Amino acid sequence: AGPLGSGEPTVEQLSAAVDALAASYDARLGGFGRAPKFPPSMVLEFLLRHAARTDDARALAMVEGTCEAMARGGMYDQLGGGFARYSVDDAWVVPHFEKMLYDNALLLRVYLHWWRLTGSPFAERIVRETAEFLLREMRTDEGAFAAAFDADSEGEEGRYYSWTPQQLVEVLGEDDGRWAADLFTVTPEGTFEHGTSTLQLLRDPDDAARWQRVRDTLLAARGHRVPPARDDKVVAAWNGLAIAALAEAGALLDEPEWIEAARTAADLLLTVHLGVDDEGDRLVRTSRDGRPGDTDGVLEDYADVAEGFLALYSVTGEDEWLAFAGVLLDVVLAHFRDGHGGFFD
Repeated sequence: AGPLGSGEPTVEQLSAAVDALAASYDARLGGFGRAPKFPPSMVLEFLLRHAARTDDARALAMVEGTCEAMARGGMYDQLGGGFARYSVDDAWVVPHFEKMLYDNALLLRVYLHWWRLTGSPFAERIVRETAEFLLREMRTDEGAFAAAFDADSEGEEGRYYSWTPQQLVEVLGEDDGRWAADLFTVTPEGTFEHGTSTLQLLRDPDDAARWQRVRDTLLAARGHRVPPARDDKVVAAWNGLAIAALAEAGALLDEPEWIEAARTAADLLLTVHLGVDDEGDRLVRTSRDGRPGDTDGVLEDYADVAEGFLALYSVTGEDEWLAFAGVLLDVVLAHFRDGHGGFFD
């Protein structure tokens, strides 16, 4: 098709993009193409914006089908919130269990924008659970956000997250254990490995109080297992995405704690990642334990951190975030522009 050229994409070009996505959309299982299926955050954002502008029901249906399938399947942590990196199967049942900060930041925003457009209670629940996961499990001691959780624990991928029917009964008792096994599609033969199953929530529970009690009990029991290791490295770009997501979600859902968490992470980027040279405009890509690394930031670091700062400014009205975003974007224009309308990485 060739480059779009200068100026805004035309209505025809945007419609052609939707047509191309529709051709690869899995109408039965959600997502696009075949396994492995990665969460298509950018595609979903485009479709949401297109649906908001044009009332294109087809675009919104692809978003809703994909978002619901991902968050009801084993790729989503039904107990603790947060998304795994990708699904190894077409039906989102078995994930690669690694949890990445950037995926969860991007998906938090996707589900937030779905909620903003439609008012979906399901979308709001996933936003809240994912935000709480970020604050509870991914915050570092310095107040930023860690890069990732490993997929493995005790030498086995998924051991921390998978269950057998007998394990559910042992934790919950006979009645609740059988109810949970049916609710989560935990089968005698297993949907994963070694007779274990991932937890899926293919329908909403009909007893909300029982569901909350069962979920809390299982989450507490899982807390006694050996957890996957956490990579405590702070990546500037990924923290920028988390700052933007939490700031916007905190404003729209009236959760000031999320905005404050975004501000704290932004403060760390200012003090540790930015201003390590005399000009105050060099961005370091990573830090650990509050100490900057040696690697200079790349385009995504400058762009994503700027986006996070702009989101904070839009939510708080604090001028410093607008000013620092401008500093970062000036560096992008000065050092990353290729002279032909694009940018170097």
